[in-house]
Amino acid sequence: MERDTILTRVLGFLGVSSSSGYPEIVNVDVGPGNPMNLVNHTPELTWSYWDADGAPQQEYHVQVGTDGDWSVAEMWNLGPNSGNDTSVVYAGVPLVDGQTYHFRVQVYNGIQWSNWYASQFRMNSVPAVPTGLTPSGLAAVTGATPNLGHQNAVDAEGNTLTYYYGVYEDSLLTTLVAQGSGPEQPVSSWWTVSVPLTDNAVYYWRVRANDVYEYGPWSQPASFWVNSNNQAPTAFNLVAPANDSQTTDLLPTFAWSPSAAGDLYDTVRYSFVIAVDSTFTQADTTKGLTDTVLTLIDSLGFGHDYSWKVLALDKFGGVTQSGQVFKLTTWLPGDANSDGRVDVGDVITIINYVFRGGPPPDPLKIGDANGDCSTNVGDAVYLIKFIFSSGPPPVPGCA
Repeated sequence: MERDTILTRVLGFLGVSSSSGYPEIVNVDVGPGNPMNLVNHTPELTWSYWDADGAPQQEYHVQVGTDGDWSVAEMWNLGPNSGNDTSVVYAGVPLVDGQTYHFRVQVYNGIQWSNWYASQFRMNSVPAVPTGLTPSGLAAVTGATPNLGHQNAVDAEGNTLTYYYGVYEDSLLTTLVAQGSGPEQPVSSWWTVSVPLTDNAVYYWRVRANDVYEYGPWSQPASFWVNSNNQAPTAFNLVAPANDSQTTDLLPTFAWSPSAAGDLYDTVRYSFVIAVDSTFTQADTTKGLTDTVLTLIDSLGFGHDYSWKVLALDKFGGVTQSGQVFKLTTWLPGDANSDGRVDVGDVITIINYVFRGGPPPDPLKIGDANGDCSTNVGDAVYLIKFIFSSGPPPVPGCA
């Protein structure tokens, strides 16, 4: 015979009314907080007891499981316990974020047990870590109050997130210089630093998400440096070939002193500029040089005057021109006296050198007008034919 039937007969025999039947649980709750977004891993389970005859609660039984099948209470099985408590603090198997749990409560009034009152609760998922922080890797920002951006974090419950930011002076994140928060935006979010940062200083920053219920973990810190007041590269000078010099090498090597970046972590690259006119209206430019030496790969022409200069450029538009513009003259075969033209003066220079011990052409191969790899009377004769008899022009020869 069922226990409830036996109890009813005993109560009737004793003259005790059982008009209300079982005691009841009117309501249950789990907290603190939203039962479907619990943060506390030891939540409090509460219930409201009621008995029509005013009989007090004498025992209670609480079960927590992973599903609605109560053949086993997988997480916690408390009781039956004596007492009139209407709340208990969860002390079962550790609860896992993002999991939904079932629980039920039953109470006893000393005569009868109530029906089970079942409900559910869910442990809130901590928001994931935001990714794709920018700026990072000591990248430069050009404003004193830069925008700090990142990819949005994921929230398992789909809650709208708010992001919290911290900017620090040191990599250990001990000295906070700015902090703030911003709402989530589509795909990626950002925040504008709230105080002006110091020019040429390095900063570290991080971000974390909040889903209304709790904060997610901080991101790994990212770094940047501030270049709010760009300084142009430092002054520098041309070195070689010397100004107003002449060269017999039509693929000469040019050199200049180094220029330094005017700002922290900036870099300098060079542009070499050469032209046949001092105004550089028709110039050839070699860009993106990292060295202070350049050997031409395209030959210069014979007997030309060239002007050349170098520009130092940083990554932010700063430009510094070399302190000088140098001039360079290329040699002209047969121009033995180096006056920039081939005429009878060159014949006289060669004759004076060969027969009278005069100074040689400088360099000697300039006087090799016929290209036989020596400077002698044959070159004088060759030049006389070129100047006065429409003979062939001087040739580079062994040069």
